[in-house]
Amino acid sequence: MRRFPSLLIVIALLTGCADLGYYAQAVNGQLWVLSARKPVQALIDDPATSSARRARLRTALAARSFASTELGLPDNDSYRVFSDLKRSYVVWNVVATPPLSLSPRQSCFPITGCLSYLGWFSRERAEAYADARRAAGDDVFSGPVDAYSTLGWFDDPLLNTMLAWDEADMVAIVFHELAHQRVYIADDSAFNESYATTVERVGMRRWLSVKDPEAYRNWRDSKRRDARVRALLRETRDALHRVYTSSLDRSAKQVAKRDLLDQARARYRGLRGEPGWDRRYDAWFGERLNNALLAVIDTYHRWVPAFEAMLRAGNDDFEAFHAEVARIGRLDKTEREAILEHYLSRAPSSEER
Repeated sequence: MRRFPSLLIVIALLTGCADLGYYAQAVNGQLWVLSARKPVQALIDDPATSSARRARLRTALAARSFASTELGLPDNDSYRVFSDLKRSYVVWNVVATPPLSLSPRQSCFPITGCLSYLGWFSRERAEAYADARRAAGDDVFSGPVDAYSTLGWFDDPLLNTMLAWDEADMVAIVFHELAHQRVYIADDSAFNESYATTVERVGMRRWLSVKDPEAYRNWRDSKRRDARVRALLRETRDALHRVYTSSLDRSAKQVAKRDLLDQARARYRGLRGEPGWDRRYDAWFGERLNNALLAVIDTYHRWVPAFEAMLRAGNDDFEAFHAEVARIGRLDKTEREAILEHYLSRAPSSEER
């Protein structure tokens, strides 16, 4: 907790006064989350805790220990404490891109470096920013975030927002956020998120395949559907990139953009009609389908096949994997991406193996 006053002073010195309102809400919001923390074990032992919540908290603690012993993730008090925020999100994120670009607008900070998004603890303030970007002509994607990492600065709590998910997704986000504590590279959101997504996915294979084979099969089937949707979005993104970087004039690019997005919606309706599909992806293919949404998906998955190939090349040794990711992260971004491209060329054609 003592880090906050000094951190705020550093921020004030390194940024203009216009940014102080944003930083103040970030500091106050983080204090609010931390002040609500209680030990998970104390809640498990509390007779007032419902049996359903007690079971979920026990699973979270078991997954937390598994993360450190089997996945090489930090062994600290993160996710061994719990905060009930009494609402359905912790922060509200906004991603914005120019109307004919797939590159998110960057927001740069002294500690985390440049990020592809901005987050607020207040939905109203986030949506006000989103509306301002839309008014300026940007494509915008905004939505709730159920968890985030402070990169090891504090012991991040398990949140009530995470307990609202099914058990597998709750465990997955614990693995994902702890990975950010193990390796984080400033100014490279796609590297960081793809690495954490890889740890999450491989960790879930190990966790569920032993603990609950049937749940593992269900989770794997869900991931295969995810992969098909991501493939559709990636193909749409690649087609838009070709349009945006072409010699077409602005008007022709706008028409091509509209047509490509409509084609993606039509293709999704075809997938949606197959047995076993649910409505979880529907919102992505309505009016929200735009450059900003495509940028978000790319950020979290661009390098996942490369990182998985890297892990396999190291005989699935997580300690060696984390060390290699950290080493690559210290390189110049051009060198870093050249190595990832090399691993990408060695990855199987399908992201889901």
